[in-house]
Amino acid sequence: MGIVGRLGLAALLAGALALPAFAKPLEIRLPSLPYATLGAKALPAMPDPFRDIYVKKAQEHAPGMSDERAQELWYEGIGVQYAQVQELPIDEIRVLQENNIDPSYGKELLSIKNADCDSYFTYDAVVDASTAGITVDEARIIAGMMGGTGNDGLDIVRYWRRGLDWNRTAQLLTQYTRGKRIFSWEGALAYQRLEGEPAIAVQLAQQGLGETAIIKTYERHKELGWLDQIVQFDDTEKPNFLITYPTSDWNKAFSRKETVDYLKSLKEHHDVILRIVQTKQEAYAALDWFPDIQTWSPGGHGSKTRLSFSGDFADIMAGQSEDSVISTCDTELSYHMQNLAPDAVIFLDSCETGKGGAGADNLANHVRSQVGTRKVISSKVSFATKDMRVTSHHPFDVKIEVLRLRFEAPWFRKLFKTQEWAYKTVDTTYSPQAP
Repeated sequence: MGIVGRLGLAALLAGALALPAFAKPLEIRLPSLPYATLGAKALPAMPDPFRDIYVKKAQEHAPGMSDERAQELWYEGIGVQYAQVQELPIDEIRVLQENNIDPSYGKELLSIKNADCDSYFTYDAVVDASTAGITVDEARIIAGMMGGTGNDGLDIVRYWRRGLDWNRTAQLLTQYTRGKRIFSWEGALAYQRLEGEPAIAVQLAQQGLGETAIIKTYERHKELGWLDQIVQFDDTEKPNFLITYPTSDWNKAFSRKETVDYLKSLKEHHDVILRIVQTKQEAYAALDWFPDIQTWSPGGHGSKTRLSFSGDFADIMAGQSEDSVISTCDTELSYHMQNLAPDAVIFLDSCETGKGGAGADNLANHVRSQVGTRKVISSKVSFATKDMRVTSHHPFDVKIEVLRLRFEAPWFRKLFKTQEWAYKTVDTTYSPQAP
C-alpha cells in the first residue's frame, strides 16, 4: 500500500472511532499504590529491603525511634548516623549532615541552655563552632562564664576566636562591689582587651564608677600613659584639678590631639585627676572622693541649659535621661561642694552653657547659684579645645576666643566665608557674678 493509501485508511479509522459531541470522555484508571502519610507528606509504604535495612540501623543509633520517623529520614536521604538527632526538624538535621558535623556534637551544643532555658546555639552557630574547632566542653565553660545571659552561640564562638585568657575573663566576671557584679559579659571582654587589671576595676568601682565609666577611664589613662595614677593621683604641692569628661563623644571633641595636648599641659601645673563618666552621679562621686579640689572641669556636649555626659547629638537635643546630664533643673550640686576649696574654680567645658549671659536662664548662672563664692567659667557659644587659651593656672582661668564673620548678613557669608580677612576673633567667655 502506498503512502496515500495509508493516510486514507488512518482517516477512515479516525472517523469511525470519533465520539459524538454529547458523549463522556474516556477515563483510564491505573491501580493506586498503597501510601503511608507522615506529617504533611505522602510516602510510599511499599516494601523495600534497603529501607528496612536503614530503619533497623537508624533505630540502633536512636533506640525508641518509630518506624514512621525512620522512614521519613530514609526518604529525605538522611544518613543513618544522624538518626540520633531524631527530635530535630528534617531541615536542621540536613544542616549537620551537609556540613559533615558529628550529630552527637550538634546535639550536645544544642542542649546548652541559658537562664531562660533557650538554646544558646542556632544551627548556623553550630556550624561556626564546628569550623572553629570548639569542643562541647569548651562551649559549656564559656556559656557558664556568660552567666546564663543571652542566647547567641555566635558570642561563644567569637570569644573563643579572640584567644583571650579564660582565667582572666572568669576573674573579671567574679569581681563585686557593694554586692553587685562590676562587669557584664561584654564589659569584661572590653576591659580585658585593654589588658585592664581586675584590682584597678574594683578600686574604680569603689570610687563610684560604673562599668562603662571604668572601661573608658582606663582606656583614656592608658592612651595618656597615666595608668600609674589612675586610682590615686600623686598629691604634690601643685593644686588639684578634677576633670570629668563624658563617656559619649560623638564628634571626638574630647579625644582630638589638641585635647590630649591640653590635658598634658595641665599636668605640668596641676595634680590632675581624670574621670570619664556616664552619669552626673559618677561626676558627683569623684567630687566627693578626692580632697582639696582647686579646679573642677565638667566636660560634655551641651546646650544653654544642660551639659551631657552620655548620648549623641540627637539625644542631647531631644533631652535624654536626667541621670546623664547636669541641667538647670538640678538642685543637688550644692551638696557636693565639701571637697572644693572656697576659692575653687568651676570651668564648664561645654558649648553654649553661658548663652544669653547675665540674667539668662542658662547653666552657668544656675551653677553659680549653687556653689557659693566659687568662680564659674563658661562659653556663650559653641567652641573647641583649640579656641581655649589658659591665662592663669592658679587660680585657673581661661579665655574662649572663637572666629566669627565680621558681618552676619547672608550675602556676606556667601561671598566671603572662605576669606581669612572676613573673620575676627571674639571673646565668648562668660563668668557670672555672685548672685
